[in-house]
Amino acid sequence: MPAWIESLVVAIAAFGVVFGTVVIIHELGHFWVARWLGVKIRAFSIGFGPVAVERTDKRGVKWRLSALPLGGYVMFATAQTPDNDTLYGPKGLYEEQSPLRRIAIASAGPLANILLSIGLLAILAMTAGEQRISPLPIVGYVAPESAADRAGLAEGDKILAIDGTPISAFDELRAIVAARPNEEVAFQVARAQGEESEFRIRIDVAEDPNAPGKVLGRLGVAPRSETYRVGPFTALFKGAQGAFLQFAATAEYLGRLLTGKAGIDGLAGPIGIAKISGDVARAGAQDSATLADGVIGVTVRLTELAAFLSIAVAFMNLLPLPMLDGGAILFYVAEMARGRPLNEQLRAGLERVSLVALLILAAIVTWGDIGRTFGS
Repeated sequence: MPAWIESLVVAIAAFGVVFGTVVIIHELGHFWVARWLGVKIRAFSIGFGPVAVERTDKRGVKWRLSALPLGGYVMFATAQTPDNDTLYGPKGLYEEQSPLRRIAIASAGPLANILLSIGLLAILAMTAGEQRISPLPIVGYVAPESAADRAGLAEGDKILAIDGTPISAFDELRAIVAARPNEEVAFQVARAQGEESEFRIRIDVAEDPNAPGKVLGRLGVAPRSETYRVGPFTALFKGAQGAFLQFAATAEYLGRLLTGKAGIDGLAGPIGIAKISGDVARAGAQDSATLADGVIGVTVRLTELAAFLSIAVAFMNLLPLPMLDGGAILFYVAEMARGRPLNEQLRAGLERVSLVALLILAAIVTWGDIGRTFGS
């Protein structure tokens, strides 16, 4: 199979899993809360546009898979739809609900995405764990052709002393080496196999990245990283923390975008998300030595991507723009404050303007996605 076809298949499959999960959970949030509040639901669709597959359940809900994988929707019964009182009566119509109930329904999609992100990050914290740099002076990596590599140091070796001075932390090792460029230094080492050995190593000379023109010593080793797994309560805390930080980072990026301090190339549409999903899946597989490790690696990376994408979808939908959940919430809040709905013509006009703006943004983002995907 040609490489480009393989890449395309991987990207489409990964995109379907990641984006499909995020969209389904978002729409199920609207669906569950609306059903709980007694609103009649006419259709639940993944995708927009022409219906590719449709099945009607015993409640009369049409479950659809539509042609354009750009999102999804839940269609509620309104006074304008036929058979609006078949199952629930007039009280089941969406517009008959109080503004507070409609706010709950509109908020449920983004909230479901936030909860999904927290849940996925919590699962990762309990299973895959998180990588932490060990403070101990244990070699976790040896750079090829470095002083350490030439001397024969290996991963797992523990530095006990330098020129007879005992050390207990990797930072001590780093500081001593940095201060002795081009000097021969004696290292007392506990080998990974158990025996102790002494190495006399001439320290490499490297430019100080924080002080141009100055040099420092470099051994060519990095500390060991360790995997830490946590219990369910700590995992939930870490999941919430990770989701909050991602939400804040997204808000910060939007602020820089609106003030001209960031470019629109940081945004991605379905094509860009598909490419990222494929790249992440391939990276997870390539970093693994066995098939089982590859499956685990791909699962972990795609789960992490789904968690961050879910926050991005929640944030976008909470923007106070007509045609988005945030815009609907804003309309309902205004209705509560005024004691009556907004003028229909005004609302329709705002929704048309918002739709045009969103379509223009989608076109720009898609054009950028195409350039980055097929131009690279």
